[in-house]
Amino acid sequence: MDSSVRNPQHMLFLVIGCLMVGQLGETIYLPAMPEMVIALECGTGDIQWILSAYLLGFGVCQFIYGPLSDFYGRRPIVLGSLGIYLIGSLLCVFTNHAKLLILGAFIAGAGIGSGGLMARTAMRDMFDGVALQRALALVGIAVVFTPMAAPVAGAYMLEQFGWRSNFVIFLIAGLAFMLLTYLKFEETNPYCREYPLSVMGSLRRYRTVITHPIFYGNMLCGMMNIAAIMSYELVAPFLFQKQMGFTPIAYAWFALIPVAGYLAGSACSGFLARFMSAENIAWVGNISVCLACVTLYIPIWINTYTLATILPQLILIMFGSGIIFSTTTAAALMPFRHESGIAGATIGGLQNIGAGALTGVMSLLEIETLTPLVHTLTISTIIGTLCFAAGCRGARRLPTPRPVVNKAMAA
Repeated sequence: MDSSVRNPQHMLFLVIGCLMVGQLGETIYLPAMPEMVIALECGTGDIQWILSAYLLGFGVCQFIYGPLSDFYGRRPIVLGSLGIYLIGSLLCVFTNHAKLLILGAFIAGAGIGSGGLMARTAMRDMFDGVALQRALALVGIAVVFTPMAAPVAGAYMLEQFGWRSNFVIFLIAGLAFMLLTYLKFEETNPYCREYPLSVMGSLRRYRTVITHPIFYGNMLCGMMNIAAIMSYELVAPFLFQKQMGFTPIAYAWFALIPVAGYLAGSACSGFLARFMSAENIAWVGNISVCLACVTLYIPIWINTYTLATILPQLILIMFGSGIIFSTTTAAALMPFRHESGIAGATIGGLQNIGAGALTGVMSLLEIETLTPLVHTLTISTIIGTLCFAAGCRGARRLPTPRPVVNKAMAA
């Protein structure tokens, strides 16, 4: 743990709060998407692209914020990027055109992407080993709980004030957290200016990080898992409201139920870390998600779409995801104490770019039904599991002991 931070636990929750602002922006408007199609006189795919654009902006700019935060420190980057987020939020609030709404979402995502970066880099600055994995378990809860809970607030805002009020929440949350960051955010990076800031130097450091087998195996596994979750969140409003007849509020409350699985998975990850390696814990998560995806074909085969035939599998997917997120993120970051900005940017950037690309393809196809969604979940999970297996094989060839074994961390 880094002693330069006076209160690491206080900073932990402040960083998680910054991340939650970004996660709020992903999904608070999801219950309003069918109504936005009518209000803006556009297609389903146009509205679905709002989420894709937000994720792409969120991911791409982390590759810029990473080296800058390693050189200048975490605090100034967070403050500056929150200003960008506010510009995008203002555009979303006042525009009446779907294309400008997509642009505003991209700008907002590009700004708040620093929150996703800090959730990894600041954690690595302050914590090591099992403590890092436990901190990232809390981050993982925020990553999934906030976008799952936000639609509940969004549904009530939609009912009372219309769809545009969801984007007003974007703006208010950004303003509030910018003030809180200015007053309370401590610098966590003790290695500022240790490396010269240059494009070629940053590219070499990115190459070092990305080609490390422990890193790429865990990072790609986490990326495909996040992409699968976001593909579900993209399709769910149309699946449950248009196909199954849910009201926006009923859909929003239903979306909260699978979060219980994620919370259980995060807790299970922390418990298993006491006596299992990170690699074996991640395998538990991958197998759980694979099993859930396979059993989701049952309601398709029997042509019966009800909560009883879909909900258990969604809970199991979230359970496995709760294990995967904290375990793979901690394992990927562990070898890079001095390059946590680069490593965190690569993880967050590629995870969100992958999710944005996948949801972008689904938006172009205007997917609204269960069958193509299940195909997407299954393929994403298989790819992620194969990438993890490849990383594990590469890690075994390393000449030094792997730093991802939690027994070694605890010792």
